[in-house]
Amino acid sequence: MPAAGRPDRHGRPMPDILFLAGGLAVFALAAGYAVLCERL
Repeated sequence: MPAAGRPDRHGRPMPDILFLAGGLAVFALAAGYAVLCERL
């Protein structure tokens, strides 16, 4: 049973990291878009 539980524990952080990276990327794009709009 512990061997079956380990892949789940190792598999869960990756989607969380991808979700956080995606959220930060969207935030960065929105901030960059706002800066560009202010310049125009």
